[in-house]
Amino acid sequence: MIADCTGDNAGDSVGPTADGFETYGVTGVALITFILLAVKDPTVQVQLLVWIFVMRVIMLVASALAYFINGAIAKARYGQLDRFNYEAPLTSLVWLTSFVSIVLTYAASKLMIPALLGDTSLWWKLATIISCGTLAAR
Repeated sequence: MIADCTGDNAGDSVGPTADGFETYGVTGVALITFILLAVKDPTVQVQLLVWIFVMRVIMLVASALAYFINGAIAKARYGQLDRFNYEAPLTSLVWLTSFVSIVLTYAASKLMIPALLGDTSLWWKLATIISCGTLAAR
């Protein structure tokens, strides 16, 4: 009985994490493949490949930054309370992470790919696509 409960708990905890990591990996491979097949100019291929990896790193940085900011805010708001809704700091963490991620996405895109193939609007279009995905996953 105890082993069954432990196994169920481990499966419920590790399963979604493994699925998320696998989805993250598969998405990366798909994006790399798409860039290599859809973009003919090798210079633009390299720019987009570097950009997409930087975007992935930015998501990790945004998550860590938001975690520490949210921790400070939660401590200030709820640190002295005996009872509070435990979901509130988690919800604010999700929103804060999304906001920080979107801001960093636009800033880095503007800096990294201000003009692709002479088009100065692609940076914000690509940043908007990522931002829509960020908000949809929220």
